[in-house]
Amino acid sequence: MFLSIIVPVYNVKKYLLKCLESINNQVFDDYECIIIDDGSTDGSEKIVDDYCKNKTKFKVFHKENGGLMSAWLYGVQRSKGDYLGFVDSDDYISSKMYLLMCKKAAETQADIVMCDRYDVKGDIIEEPAYDENSLQEGLYLGEQINIIKQMVFPLPGTLELTKARWNKIFKRDIFFQNLKYCECLSKTFEDLYITPPCIFSAKSFFYIKEPLYYYVHRIGSNSGMYKPDLLEQIKRLYYTEKEALEDKNLMEQFGYNWEYVFIDYIRQYVIRNIKNVKGFKVRLRSAKQLLKDELVKQRLKQYGKNDKTKLIQAVYISHKFNLPMLLVLTSYIKTARIK
Repeated sequence: MFLSIIVPVYNVKKYLLKCLESINNQVFDDYECIIIDDGSTDGSEKIVDDYCKNKTKFKVFHKENGGLMSAWLYGVQRSKGDYLGFVDSDDYISSKMYLLMCKKAAETQADIVMCDRYDVKGDIIEEPAYDENSLQEGLYLGEQINIIKQMVFPLPGTLELTKARWNKIFKRDIFFQNLKYCECLSKTFEDLYITPPCIFSAKSFFYIKEPLYYYVHRIGSNSGMYKPDLLEQIKRLYYTEKEALEDKNLMEQFGYNWEYVFIDYIRQYVIRNIKNVKGFKVRLRSAKQLLKDELVKQRLKQYGKNDKTKLIQAVYISHKFNLPMLLVLTSYIKTARIK
């Protein structure tokens, strides 16, 4: 079974060699590694060229900067593998990751195989926290795969499935049939345009309950940045997810979950565009933008009371009394933590 590993690269020279070496050190060898330099300007482009010289499994492409989604799409279109895997260039992987994942894929013919991850924060590597309610390792198919699909848009108090590309391998046809949802080439929430549609298309899913991927948390990563148009980006994603559910005739089954997930998108907006922003004026402007939006008002009215986290309760009360200043002031209180 042949695997294509896609590695998008942009200005990560501090992390890049560790990433590339972790791929080169795989005990599994039936793969190609496609590296896409997305217009790096910090020397990452030279590191890639130098490291991959004379490595037959590694193929390097350079392109103008277009964002993470454009980079991995560029790689996918040039891939040949029966399965597609992804490694972000500031992360790294266990030497046995693709051996174990591809073994399960070959044994079960699963459409998607997922492993667990470590969270790397500086010098600290955090292991996953498991309890009796955690997802169990094994193959999910037939009616059981609905357990996985339910976790894509989880309701409060239920398990959530990570929607990242990088701790999964996807059957080629599953991935390609859902590329249409990525035509926007979004630079925000990139993985959420592809992973949920792939899961909703899947008829089988295998979960390996072992952390094999090392996800590096770093300051300045795209996932936590302030963006003036973040709310519009969220709404575009939200309606793309609706389109995917409708295309797959799953709106009746998962439509309530889809509506409710907007509460979590509100949470992410507050974290990125209010709570994590230094300037008071920018926080206030972001709060006003959020509270005047009609879709935000609608979803808060429907579901705001049901979320008992302090952050969403602050948003709900601020919405109810139309007090953006209250939301801003609350955002400065350290005890108003998110879960």
